[in-house]
Amino acid sequence: MPKRKETQSLILSILIPIVFISGMSLWILKSYDFSNLHNSISTPNNSTSQPETKFKK
Repeated sequence: MPKRKETQSLILSILIPIVFISGMSLWILKSYDFSNLHNSISTPNNSTSQPETKFKK
């Protein structure tokens, strides 16, 4: 096999999986809704606040 064909085969064998993995990653990221994740992170957790009581002191 000539050296030129080996180089083309090597480049294609590297590029094809990279393109495939990149495409699948973009498809997965577009199909997942990140708005819920962003809202849950930005909302503070008030677990230390005391519950309000109906009785006045």
